[in-house]
Amino acid sequence: MRKKIKLIYPLQINEEAEHLLEADNLSEELISQLEELKTKSNEIKKQRDEHNEIAKKYAEERDAKNTQISTLLAQAKEKKNLRDNLNSQVASLKAKREELEKTNEQLLKEYNKLKEELTALNQPRTSLKALKNRVKDLEWKLQTSVLPLDREKEIVKEISELEKLIEEKKKADELKNQLILVKTQIAANRLELKNIKNLIISAAKSSQNEHNSMGDIYKQVDEVRKQADEFHNKFLEAKAKADGYHNQYLEIRKQMKEILDKIHQLKLKDRQEKEKLLELKINQILKIAQEKLNAGEKLSFEEFQVLMEKGLI
Repeated sequence: MRKKIKLIYPLQINEEAEHLLEADNLSEELISQLEELKTKSNEIKKQRDEHNEIAKKYAEERDAKNTQISTLLAQAKEKKNLRDNLNSQVASLKAKREELEKTNEQLLKEYNKLKEELTALNQPRTSLKALKNRVKDLEWKLQTSVLPLDREKEIVKEISELEKLIEEKKKADELKNQLILVKTQIAANRLELKNIKNLIISAAKSSQNEHNSMGDIYKQVDEVRKQADEFHNKFLEAKAKADGYHNQYLEIRKQMKEILDKIHQLKLKDRQEKEKLLELKINQILKIAQEKLNAGEKLSFEEFQVLMEKGLI
């Protein structure tokens, strides 16, 4: 973006000694040259001012385009910040997705291991409640009945086997509960993963939209900058012409000053010659007046005045 150039041309017009042109003893040729240069300087000054005005208008157009560029660049920066924030969200969501996938991978391994343990138990089909009731019935029978020894041994052995089944059943139920918990957690993670995937897609799409919008703005900036450059080139062209006219104007004014100096010198010389002639005339009158005064003759008013000025009477 180029800086605004302020056009300043100092007015260097010297209007001194215009009254000298009326003097009878001034050179008619110098006066004619001065008038001609004055007319020419006015025409060149008019051309300079017109081109200055043209340059000013182009500078205003250029500056308006530069202001538009600044506004567009601010909009592009805002789009870039939005895009970068969305990209940061996408990166964060992807990291969370990766973490959840790893967690689910571990949970799935745990699930399969629990399932293998459950399968290896070879658990009884009878419910835990039924097994406990059977043990209770057998223990009651031992306590309340008189049984042969071999029968008692059979019941004790059966109770022992039932208790083992009960323990296996409890372990199986515990494994089933763990399986349910792990499976529930896997399902919850998968649901969250699905939600994260949707968020990533949405954020990535918004990021791309902001990026495309930013690109469109930069294209617009390039176009406006091209227009600003065109106005600036036209400004420089007009200013160069104005500078050329101004230099011509200054040169003419310099010539006018030289002529005025010559006229001034001529007038000074003329005045000095007149003063010299006047001094000679006064001296002649003085001489005649002194002779008349010494001879007692009558003085003229002019002779009397000269003697008075010289302090001789």
